[in-house]
Amino acid sequence: MYELIESTAKASHSAGQLEGRDEGRKAAAVEAATMRQDATDLAKTLLAEAAEKAHQTIAEAADEALGQQKEL
Repeated sequence: MYELIESTAKASHSAGQLEGRDEGRKAAAVEAATMRQDATDLAKTLLAEAAEKAHQTIAEAADEALGQQKEL
């Protein structure tokens, strides 16, 4: 009887450890997905800001070139 109880306790402990590891993996996967989404959002924001800055720079250069042409 003692051996049965001991075996059951060991099996239960092992099952609990496996379940805990599985929960840890699930939490890590969720955290990784969140980090990927945050990085994607940041990249989109930075690209949009860079595109806007490039647009402004080109517009300013075009205005300056037109101004110089008018002076000639």
